[in-house]
Amino acid sequence: MSLFKIALANLKIRKVKVLLILTGMVLGTATIVAMFSITAAMEKELRDHFDRLGTKVLLLEEQQERFSVSYRGITVAEDLGGGISLFHMEKLEVLKGTSLWNNISAIAPKLVAAGSTSRGETLLVLGVDFSEEVKVKGYWSIKGRFPEAQNEILLGKNLAERLDADLNDIISLFDGKLFLVSGVLAEMGSQEDNLAYMAIEELQQLTGSDGQVSMIELVIAGDQGLELAEQLVKEIKAKKIGLAGTIVKDAVEARKALVERFAQFSKLIAMVVILIGSLIMGTTMMSSVKERTGEIGIFRAQGFRKSHIISIILYEAATVSGLSGALGYFAGMSLAIVSAPVIGQVQTGITINPLVGFLVIGLSVTVGVLASLYPAVRAANLDPVKALSYF
Repeated sequence: MSLFKIALANLKIRKVKVLLILTGMVLGTATIVAMFSITAAMEKELRDHFDRLGTKVLLLEEQQERFSVSYRGITVAEDLGGGISLFHMEKLEVLKGTSLWNNISAIAPKLVAAGSTSRGETLLVLGVDFSEEVKVKGYWSIKGRFPEAQNEILLGKNLAERLDADLNDIISLFDGKLFLVSGVLAEMGSQEDNLAYMAIEELQQLTGSDGQVSMIELVIAGDQGLELAEQLVKEIKAKKIGLAGTIVKDAVEARKALVERFAQFSKLIAMVVILIGSLIMGTTMMSSVKERTGEIGIFRAQGFRKSHIISIILYEAATVSGLSGALGYFAGMSLAIVSAPVIGQVQTGITINPLVGFLVIGLSVTVGVLASLYPAVRAANLDPVKALSYF
């Protein structure tokens, strides 16, 4: 009889013990597979979401290159004394000849102006093209609707509270001109909460700035957004049109860091689970060897070599580990498919990958064999005479 058949026979004899070991390893493997599948899907969904948000490039007058890279900090301009320099949208036409123009997914011009209400409250008004702005601000959530006609305005959360204004209220701006509050932004926790938004064409007319803007926000979507944005900034500088491009790197780096930390966290948890599984397997095999001391003594008395004893125990461990790996993989994938939309709010579909299944089985066998190696060597070194005395 081959050593492998002897190992299988031993497993059949100890059905209850094997079943307990198998159950524990299946649960551990299923946990690892489910966690990996869910976290991988969440990571992919995060990357896709951030790719859609894209990398932002802010275009300003060249002498204002030292401004904040985000319009949310545009109030810094007050410290300059001379106000914010405006430029014509026509300058953007020159950029249409650049090699990267087709990679731009959104062009959001902005005009910044100071306003005051009839009660003397001052506020910062941002004129935007709402059709483009919603592409840039995919995270916006509003109560009501975006302005669709003249004399309509959108208020940030904090500004609406400061003005004591709500949906469909009327506020007076720019020397008594009346505006209907068509919507209120949900709280962002940033400067956006303190701004008022209206159609850029209307603000241009009110301020006598026809065709002029304070800045233009460009968005380059895709996972290569940062590299392409850097190339675009260089091309803008080479055109010498009086504009300076600045990449909003803080948001890009923050998103990248978030995804990387999330991936590292999931790997760390998986390593902890694998370590715990290895300890359980090693402890179980140690206990199993101790219980079978007499049986091992009989094998040694019958002429089985140390290598034979080690092989039998490792065959047993590999068989149980391989079976638990296969069952654990399918159990874990089933758990991930069912629980991912609930636990992680994952919308990305989780698919069964046969290659991952083989890797899981291989890892399970490797962990089981390595965890059983010390108990196997210890069993092989038992003195046959002392081992037989256990009967």
